[in-house]
Amino acid sequence: MTTILATSDLHISGTSPRWPECQRVLGWFADLAVREADLVIIAGDLYDRASTPTERTFAAAWLTRIASACPVVIVRGNHDASRDLSILGELRAKHPIHVAEQPEVIAVAGVVVQCLPWPRLGELAARAGETGIALEERARAALGDVLRGLSAEARDTKAWADQTVILATHTLITGAVTSHGQPLVGGEMVVGLADLALAGADVVIAGHIHKPQEWEHNGVRMLYCGSPFRTAFGEHEAKSV
Repeated sequence: MTTILATSDLHISGTSPRWPECQRVLGWFADLAVREADLVIIAGDLYDRASTPTERTFAAAWLTRIASACPVVIVRGNHDASRDLSILGELRAKHPIHVAEQPEVIAVAGVVVQCLPWPRLGELAARAGETGIALEERARAALGDVLRGLSAEARDTKAWADQTVILATHTLITGAVTSHGQPLVGGEMVVGLADLALAGADVVIAGHIHKPQEWEHNGVRMLYCGSPFRTAFGEHEAKSV
């Protein structure tokens, strides 16, 4: 059995008034990963914005410590600047650090991880390549194709029948509730449970909403793991990984 430790929405920021708390909590997380995890999944928003040298130095040391004990998979979130994460995949450690800035499938630690970074409306619409229909409609069709592609690639992965398949994504799920108790409707790209089910995963681990919550769709558990510490005022719920 593979023990997976998942988190998201770390929003590492050296200028945040919560920077000391961030370092303390992520230090605890690294200790837990080293003791107990076979795999760590970070479902987006590692950084709060385009990273600074201070933040990159901290992230590199933190990830290297975790990767001394187990592999790491990082999926790009909406706060992560383009190509800001890729350098972290070049870090030298005992175990690999996989960075997914595009959809891909990774076989690691005895499981299959389907990676779906933050879906951008414009990129998806361009991928669809159709004209004459609304932008969001084109994007949704393209997203469906991406998820079906992840499903097909996972099925083709060696030992598919013997491995758990996990969809790790950073996305806005229809019906999600924020820390303030406000249901979210709308946004750049809203993804439904039926959309996520197209990936054919056994479980979906999502980032973006900081409040932990979960659903079940056709027997598949779909959840936000939530942020591991309070990144803003008003987040009164218990935090989790």
